[in-house]
Amino acid sequence: MENFQWVSAEEGAEQNIENIKDELADVFIYGLMMADGLDIDMEEAIRAKIKKNGLKYPADK
Repeated sequence: MENFQWVSAEEGAEQNIENIKDELADVFIYGLMMADGLDIDMEEAIRAKIKKNGLKYPADK
């Protein structure tokens, strides 16, 4: 959040891309470690969540 708090998203991304990469990597590392520890198939979980989101928030046609 700190990368975007005081500037636009575009400016934040341009100025802090390495920090953003590090933060995203941390999020994914923790998530994957949790999934592994709980024996969760992330591909299956993501597909199920996308399906749920599609039902909850249908795209305008």
